[in-house]
Amino acid sequence: MTQKLTLAALLITIHVTFCQVIPLIDEDFNEGMPTNWTHCSGNWGKSPQWYTSDTTLTISSGPYFGRVLDGIQLPVVDLTSVSNPVLELDLAMMELDTNIQFSVYHSTDSSCITEWDNNNSFHDFSNKEILASFSPEGDGLKYRHITIDLSTLSNESKIFFTLTADCMNNSASGVWHLDNLKISGSPVLNTEAHLDDITLQISPNPANTMLKISGAKNDYNYSILNTTGSIVLTGIGNKIDISNLSNGLYFLISNNQSMKFIKE
Repeated sequence: MTQKLTLAALLITIHVTFCQVIPLIDEDFNEGMPTNWTHCSGNWGKSPQWYTSDTTLTISSGPYFGRVLDGIQLPVVDLTSVSNPVLELDLAMMELDTNIQFSVYHSTDSSCITEWDNNNSFHDFSNKEILASFSPEGDGLKYRHITIDLSTLSNESKIFFTLTADCMNNSASGVWHLDNLKISGSPVLNTEAHLDDITLQISPNPANTMLKISGAKNDYNYSILNTTGSIVLTGIGNKIDISNLSNGLYFLISNNQSMKFIKE
């Protein structure tokens, strides 16, 4: 019974390791605007501030005499601390007059720098790159869930995201509501610690008398379990005598890795 529980615990550990989600930012705005979120405007700093209303992040903006970006910048995050990073949020927006959008910008610089683009006649962020943009859907304030893949930025250890209400022309105006914003990812696997396990291979498979563990050192510590979870053999080494095992399917266990083989 103890041996079966050991196998079950191992399988649960592996499952949790690969399914766990690590939050870097997790905000539902139930306690108002986070104090470490900062306004970042492309309207000469005089644009309306984002604020929280009914536990949502909200802004009602426009019209202006040219394009205006009203941004709110999140605190720095380290995307190298997770794998498969994503940004998720619930978005509702309503266009009151022509051509608005919601955009997400990113930068490794925390400063908010805007400049006038003479060719296009609007203000823009000069030190930020746009990551994704979304237009209104329909006429009402209906929430939709948005997921943005951040894997292209996963090598950035210091990055800032700016959520932006964008009035695209001189008559544009609208309302934006954001809720349940998360930046998260999966645990980063310690490939260095388990390098030997990652490159291991069993041969031959099926086997009759001897198993060889290619890539394992002489002090390789292993356990062999049958399909009921019972440990039938343990030892140290990269060559394993299995001649006394009954024919059937087995699992070779070491650290957090399980490899299947057949005894004939």
